[in-house]
Amino acid sequence: MLLPLIMLLSTDAPLLLDTRLYKEVTYNCISADLENWRHPTKQVLLERGIILKKVELCNDKKYPIYHVRLPYDPTGKTQDYFHPLYTAMYKANEKWPYAIVDDEGTIVYVTYRGNTIITPDYEFFSP
Repeated sequence: MLLPLIMLLSTDAPLLLDTRLYKEVTYNCISADLENWRHPTKQVLLERGIILKKVELCNDKKYPIYHVRLPYDPTGKTQDYFHPLYTAMYKANEKWPYAIVDDEGTIVYVTYRGNTIITPDYEFFSP
């Protein structure tokens, strides 16, 4: 199971700043002051054992990028963990899309349509 992920993280994987996230999806990103940043999503992430390293607010501060260390592989068989996380983030982020950047080399794009969670999209980068 690890072999495909290792292959994706080989030299063929782009650096983070060369990913679709920074080349096509976002613009005008600013870093939030994590110590003083108060937003409901911060509590959602911390309550689930996610180590929050950095938050960038992009696209006129309407598209957050959460730089984190996830406790599980988001592409693995861990939907019993991630589905409730995405549901809680849906409420806390007021239905706005966002990205989670796991420092192990995975970007998770999460968007919603109405009250429905859209299946996350993944992109891999070289950490």
